Amino acid sequence: MDKKTSNIGIIAEYNPFHNGHLWQMEKAKSISPSASIIVIMSGNFMQRGEPAMLNKFRRAEVALRCGASIVLELPAHCAVSGAECFARGAVGVLASLGIVDGICFGVETDDLNILQTVAEIIATEQPKYKSTLKSVLGNGKGVGFAVARAEAVKASLGDFSGKLDELLRGPNNILALEYLSALYKFAPYIKALPLKRQCVSHDSEEVAQNFASASFIRKAVRGGDIVNAVKYMPAPSVQLLCEEVAAGRIHPGIDYYSTIINYILFVEKFNPQNGVGRKIFDMSSENMDIQRAVYSSMRRNGQISEIIEEVSGKRYTRAKVRRSIMRRILNLPPENYAPYYRPAYARILGFRRRDAEVLSGIKQNAGIPIITNLKHMDEVLGNNMIAREMFGLDMYAEDIYNIGQIAGSGSMVIID
Repeated sequence: MDKKTSNIGIIAEYNPFHNGHLWQMEKAKSISPSASIIVIMSGNFMQRGEPAMLNKFRRAEVALRCGASIVLELPAHCAVSGAECFARGAVGVLASLGIVDGICFGVETDDLNILQTVAEIIATEQPKYKSTLKSVLGNGKGVGFAVARAEAVKASLGDFSGKLDELLRGPNNILALEYLSALYKFAPYIKALPLKRQCVSHDSEEVAQNFASASFIRKAVRGGDIVNAVKYMPAPSVQLLCEEVAAGRIHPGIDYYSTIINYILFVEKFNPQNGVGRKIFDMSSENMDIQRAVYSSMRRNGQISEIIEEVSGKRYTRAKVRRSIMRRILNLPPENYAPYYRPAYARILGFRRRDAEVLSGIKQNAGIPIITNLKHMDEVLGNNMIAREMFGLDMYAEDIYNIGQIAGSGSMVIID
């Protein structure tokens, strides 16, 4: 990688930004000391189907103060989705900027070769993989896609199956496989830069040294234990978090939207003709099964968290049920909706003035429209109806998040 011209992309949520994120950013810079860090970050809603604890502009500000040159928003359609759509969208945006040389991401393994081998099998849908996947999914046992795919990969590789069991269970590895698969399909010229996750695992309730998971920190913050939470966050993140806590702008979580989903499902009763707002309804048997179960549970439980606990189980994980509910609230189409296969624009959430040349490079080289100011949105997007639709969904998601102004709204962040 050219150390004078490299730009490294990082795909993140920063919910919130903690010491592990700072470590990743610093390690990425050590790979190429003169590199600029370009972050593609989920907006106000996360992949697991939850609202962010802090709004996207405040989270972008922390990332900039901790070393990022520029932060872009991952469209809601991709952000609130399974690993494949999430990765495809994030890699798609970074590749479309025209200046990214590498993408840095976390993994639970040291063996990049196996990850790349598995990613190629997934990306090319090799015959053995494809037939096994179809067979396992259709065996009538209610096996989820992740489990079925793991079986298909093991069937394709054979001798590696013992190693693969562990590899395919790691949440960071699962996302890494999708990043590598997306790079294989869309941007093989971009270098993969994996970093092994440090000390604590994803969603871990344990802490080690000065590292803790974002889940641990969120739980501590919402439980009022701010003193314990900030031990595992860098100074800029601590300062911002304390400001938001003092102002009462910590989002209370998914149950805040319980009334909305109750209203939506009550009105439409799973009939897209009676749908609330949505033009394109996810009619897949899997999603319809989840929505029916949610509707049934809704009659007994008033809160989304209670519904999720009742509906999730062996077949559908909590994250999948939560995502299905949140995608319905946000009016999002099916994850595999062809017109939205790759993001049709990129929105800048913030940048550093001293790295303004990065923004200039993006504007000059990007293959998609770049939105920096909402006042100029019509001019930037022009007659690109797909971009307008996707961006409209982002604006709708922003409005939903800001109901009651509980977590603040904000605007593009520019720091020195």
